[in-house]
Amino acid sequence: MSDSTNVEIKFDDIVAVNDFANKNSFMYVGNQLRKYRLGIPMGDPLSCAKANGTCLDAEMRCDDRRAAEQGDAERNLTLCFMDYLFMKVAYVPEAEGAGEWTEASADEYIDQIKACYPKRLVLE
Repeated sequence: MSDSTNVEIKFDDIVAVNDFANKNSFMYVGNQLRKYRLGIPMGDPLSCAKANGTCLDAEMRCDDRRAAEQGDAERNLTLCFMDYLFMKVAYVPEAEGAGEWTEASADEYIDQIKACYPKRLVLE
C-alpha cells in the first residue's frame, strides 16, 4: 500500500527492530553498566509495542485452539494491555447459534481469552 494516508511496515521489519532492541538493552546498576537478560524494560521506546505483541501472540494461539476445538475461526474483537485487562467481545444479541456469536459463546470466549495471557510479574 503506498498512498499518503497509510504506511506499510513489514512484519519482518518489526521482528528485526525488536531483536535489535532485545540484544541492545542496557541499564546502570550503581556504577556498572549491565545488559538485560530477560524482559522488556519499562520506559523502553518499544515496550508498548512489545507488550501488545505479546498479548496478540497469546490471543492468536487461543483463537487457533478454539478454531480447532469448536470450528469458529472468525476473529472476535479483543483489547488487552499487559498492565491491566480490558477487553470487548462482540456478539449478536438475537443469535441462536448457527455459527454466530451468542451471548453465551461470548462469555465462554472471555473465559478462554483471559486464561491465555502470560502470568503477570510480581515484584517481591
